[in-house]
Amino acid sequence: MKKLITINEAAKILNVSKETLRRWDKTGKFKSYRNPINNYRVYDRSEVENLLKEFNINYEKHTAIIDRTLYFETSLGKLYHTDALTLLKSLADKSVDLIFADPPYNIKKAE
Repeated sequence: MKKLITINEAAKILNVSKETLRRWDKTGKFKSYRNPINNYRVYDRSEVENLLKEFNINYEKHTAIIDRTLYFETSLGKLYHTDALTLLKSLADKSVDLIFADPPYNIKKAE
């Protein structure tokens, strides 16, 4: 028998918003079931846990292929020279205290 959990519980386990789960349901990425009494979205706990395992596998694969060129290191931290958006996507949640990025300011003046 399936152990069903609420959308709120599933969102907390997967570390995504409830809106993300609703969007995934609408687009078919991760389907929900409907509670027969109130028609609320519910999720099979084992399916949520399997998706969480898939996230972790994808995270490990993704971080392995990123080119992180260490530019400078001190006892206070490390400075990388890499594409910031790619690097940010590879970092674990709540693992960074400060990010310094140097975007291309005044890009229109260069034309």
